[in-house]
Amino acid sequence: MIMKAHEEAGISGIFNWLIDINMNSPVPMQGLNGNPYYLAWWNALNGDKEESVYWFEKTLEAERVPTHYFNLIAQNPDFDFLRDDPRFLAVIEKAGLAPYNKRKAR
Repeated sequence: MIMKAHEEAGISGIFNWLIDINMNSPVPMQGLNGNPYYLAWWNALNGDKEESVYWFEKTLEAERVPTHYFNLIAQNPDFDFLRDDPRFLAVIEKAGLAPYNKRKAR
């Protein structure tokens, strides 16, 4: 399935496949377990600002926040394109990560 997704749409197809798995057929495996953080990340890697911020907001509401990854959003360059979005900055603030948000939007 993943090879077919790549053949049809390149790297974006892989991220769409990951999003589909997380939303429709989660499996008990990190990155595929349906946690909203992963939906935020895969959407960010696909360049979808709206969906990414939406799922980051949902991450804060989740029963289990994967803090070992979520705590990195303030510094992870995968999210640099979100740094000028007030909703993303609110997520950073609400998570207590504002002091670590040192990267600027490009």
